[in-house]
Amino acid sequence: MNSRNKVFTFWGLMDIYFILSFLLINLVSGKIPLIDDYRNFILIGGNENFLYIALFSMSIFLNFSMILTAFLFLKKNKHAITVAWIQEPFRLFLVVPSISLIPTFLSITGLQIIVLNVFLLLSSEFLKCYTLLKVRKL
Repeated sequence: MNSRNKVFTFWGLMDIYFILSFLLINLVSGKIPLIDDYRNFILIGGNENFLYIALFSMSIFLNFSMILTAFLFLKKNKHAITVAWIQEPFRLFLVVPSISLIPTFLSITGLQIIVLNVFLLLSSEFLKCYTLLKVRKL
């Protein structure tokens, strides 16, 4: 397996891990993923506040786009890189690291140090951007 395939496989698996974690956390909590999110959004009056609408829309977009990037990365499709670049601002703004194991690690260890969390998020996104720039040239 060449470098490009390894990078694509890694980022595809990270997106799959995020999707499965998202589903598992919701189902274990007795929630229906996305449906209950929408219900809660309506209950808090989110449809009347531009900020809530924007945040909810960005979150939904990011969740669905991760399904797309997981598929594209695992199929070794060149368009995965473009979609991943589009995701970057949403990941940073919504604090969703590309290395999807980070939230699990922080949860298990109980580490709630804001500087560490920000460092891990930025490191995760830097690593993803760096590796995607490198393989784009291959």
